[in-house]
Amino acid sequence: MKNNYSFKGSYLSYIITFFLMSFGSGMFSQVLSIYLVGIGKTNTEMAFIVSSANLFGLALIPIFGFINDRFKKPHLIMGAMLISAVLSLVFAGVRNTWSLFLLHGCIMGLISALNPIFENLATDGKYRYGQIRIWGTMGYAVSSQVGTILMDITDPKWIFVLFAISILLSALGFFYTGVISYRPQQKKLSPAQQISFLKMPMFMLVVLVGALFSAVVNMNITFAPLYLKSLGMTNSFVGTALLLSTLMEVPLVYFSYRFMDKFPAKYIAAFSFGLMFTEFVIFSQTSSAAVAFAAILLLKATGSQLFFMTLIKLVRGIVEENAVYTAMGVVSTVNAIATIVMQNVGGKLTEVVGLQGLYYVLAALAALAIVLCLFLKTKNSTKVFS
Repeated sequence: MKNNYSFKGSYLSYIITFFLMSFGSGMFSQVLSIYLVGIGKTNTEMAFIVSSANLFGLALIPIFGFINDRFKKPHLIMGAMLISAVLSLVFAGVRNTWSLFLLHGCIMGLISALNPIFENLATDGKYRYGQIRIWGTMGYAVSSQVGTILMDITDPKWIFVLFAISILLSALGFFYTGVISYRPQQKKLSPAQQISFLKMPMFMLVVLVGALFSAVVNMNITFAPLYLKSLGMTNSFVGTALLLSTLMEVPLVYFSYRFMDKFPAKYIAAFSFGLMFTEFVIFSQTSSAAVAFAAILLLKATGSQLFFMTLIKLVRGIVEENAVYTAMGVVSTVNAIATIVMQNVGGKLTEVVGLQGLYYVLAALAALAIVLCLFLKTKNSTKVFS
């Protein structure tokens, strides 16, 4: 019996939780468009189905954040993971467009709602943030390769079976991490007090900066592959570029404890947007595939991951501990709205000004974010990554 409990709280339990969560969700989302077109959906129908993730996330993200802060029942998180796994098996056998829209929205909406909770789990666990979160990065990095290989060698439905298995095993790992460590509260807050941070101007500035981040990063995720292909890269080489770019996050995440808690969040945020700004300027100017490859390798994932970590630090430096999940849910909801709006705007912009013209716009938005970051004021005493 004693050996049965040796796994609880172990580093392996965190590896299983984060690697398989990111692997499953990454594989589902990154090859979904190929799968849908392969079963006969038009590009318009495909885009409609894919858009459901952000739409459902608008409701589910703040609800899960509030429930987690209010009732502190981490087993509800495991229940959400179980539901998403079961629905993915149903998804594999469905062909109706509206049914696929609803199922995809529920599956990925639940996963999106859990992401802020998992990020805070990485900061609250017994191990440093980088030691835990690095496995999520690795899982996401290899997910697209595994997904495309499955599509080439077997029935694509196995993608959703593997997703279900990955999420269920991740839920098991989550159970053995010892679940979320809730800090003791001085007093129980009313629902109104729990969302009182919405009246704080500094929190609203964080929300605005976060929305700009989500807008430019998600447009870059969508259009960077098309941009690289327009420079003459093959599909496989584009995939390699994106894979290597993601792997560049690994040292940044792992060594986050050496710098994330040592410098004011506003300067780290401004620097991360500076990396994005540099990438967008290069994309707006160059016609060289080699230069574009170097830019995407060195700047794409590093800039976005650095700000993503900073966003956690910003929220933790403003919001009371017993409302962090609610606040992260609000930030994620606004980010989802920004993504939905800007994805549609970005598609229309490319028709008018082309891909390089789009990157002029992204560079301008990144420059605006740099300026706004310099007005951020948060506590730097909270140790999040150490």
